[in-house]
Amino acid sequence: MIRLAKRSEYSIISAFLRQHWADNHIYTRSKPLFDWTFGLPLCEESEEYSFALAFHQGECVGILGAIPFTLNVYGETKPAYWLANWMTTRDQRSTTTGLQLLKQFDRTADQVIISFGINANVARIYRALHWQVLETTPRYLALSPHHQERIRALLAALYPDIPFTMVESMLKFFTIPSDGSKGDVSLEAPIGLSDWDAKGWRFFAPNLIGAARHSAYLKWRYLDHPHFQYHCYFLPFEGRMGLLVYRIEHFHYRPSEQAEPISERLLRVVEFLAVSKEQSIQFLQLLQQKLLEHDALGFDMWGFYGKTEQWLNEIGISCTEDFSSYVPFPSRFQPIEPTLTTIMSAFKGVEQIPSRGSDWYWTKSDSDQDRPN
Repeated sequence: MIRLAKRSEYSIISAFLRQHWADNHIYTRSKPLFDWTFGLPLCEESEEYSFALAFHQGECVGILGAIPFTLNVYGETKPAYWLANWMTTRDQRSTTTGLQLLKQFDRTADQVIISFGINANVARIYRALHWQVLETTPRYLALSPHHQERIRALLAALYPDIPFTMVESMLKFFTIPSDGSKGDVSLEAPIGLSDWDAKGWRFFAPNLIGAARHSAYLKWRYLDHPHFQYHCYFLPFEGRMGLLVYRIEHFHYRPSEQAEPISERLLRVVEFLAVSKEQSIQFLQLLQQKLLEHDALGFDMWGFYGKTEQWLNEIGISCTEDFSSYVPFPSRFQPIEPTLTTIMSAFKGVEQIPSRGSDWYWTKSDSDQDRPN
């Protein structure tokens, strides 16, 4: 039997995740985060989660979460799902239980479903189902010119054998250029979320593919998040409005028991929707100010930024894919993971999948990827 989970069945889901996924999974530690993610966001109150359960002889043998959202395609919209936590018990993997869980949400041939943040093993399953697979998600990295020694110390602690010349090359490539940070930011007074639909999103929607970032979505995704504090800027520019959102990522690292612990912070930018190249420069200047205010080493941005991508390159924000000798700058910090991170995805029901230079606007805050570890 497969059905949607009732809100009273969180303990069943938590126990399954703890036993079969990860003992310390964040959804087993935070019911508020699970409720926020799968409690039918942007929908009417419901007694069910947007989370399917499979039962066999009275025991839960499989799970699949699906976060409903609206996909915007050049101003037209269609209902869609982000998938998360698709798993069955080992004894069910030779049965159709996994596919039956998927059918709980995949009921029509044109249903849009995106699975963001999969691994290579799961990607093989999606390819067998004739889904399109995205091999990686770009990461943009911008390092502060004011904290070069701290960055060198962090890289040396993470990579004791890294050549000095590689560190210097990396700093040169990813440090925010001085001409992109000159002067104070001269911004018009910020406007609130209530003006975003009329002065912001309606101008972006006809030119982009991606989650519809209307005010209701932004309120749910950022203002109502149960754990993270996001800093949201709705910034007017020549009669329109751009959007910049970031949060502070803290991390702690002790190279050895004898070494002093390293505590640092990075700004994680999750929205960069600029009206023009000129506003992109203002965003960069504002982020420079925030790097100093938060004493952060730099900022990063994961995703595809549609028409903004060209402006990012022009103002000196570089993609890690474009640096041949790139040594992974940490991307996960709790605990810190100094390894090369790639984010794969699978798509069904879309004509084209994201690629650099395409019209997709797709960030790490899509689905449940930007969450506590």
